[in-house]
Amino acid sequence: MRPTGADENGAMRASADRGADEVTTRPRIAARQYRENAEEHRENANQATDAFHIGGEVRRLGAVGRAFRGSTGALTAGLLVLTVVLVGVQLWGSGLGGVGPGWQMLLGHGLASVAALLLQLAADRGRRSVALWCSLAAMLVVLGTLTYWWWL
Repeated sequence: MRPTGADENGAMRASADRGADEVTTRPRIAARQYRENAEEHRENANQATDAFHIGGEVRRLGAVGRAFRGSTGALTAGLLVLTVVLVGVQLWGSGLGGVGPGWQMLLGHGLASVAALLLQLAADRGRRSVALWCSLAAMLVVLGTLTYWWWL
């Protein structure tokens, strides 16, 4: 049995002639539509983060690709940790009246850390070809920074 003023889905509409104690509105989405949307959302959320949608099909990144992306991510994280340590050493050295590593070195490491981090984020979220090039670029930024500041 439908309440008075309800449409075929049982939704109530606001009306000026109803009393204040009556229910005047109800969401117009049917339970069936809600369940279908929820199931579709769950299916999309359950897909792996390393899956790529190409031409309507799902292609997973291979073990070599995951290992390469993981190693470039580790290099990027290592450069970020090195930058934080250098900042601490610079502040500690300046506090004691020493020189420390120098502000130029900190600036170089900071810019390289940000660049490598952005490239690695793009590699983690991009398609296969973009992810490969971004991973390679992040690795080159890290290795170039270490070579320039520590071995040349």
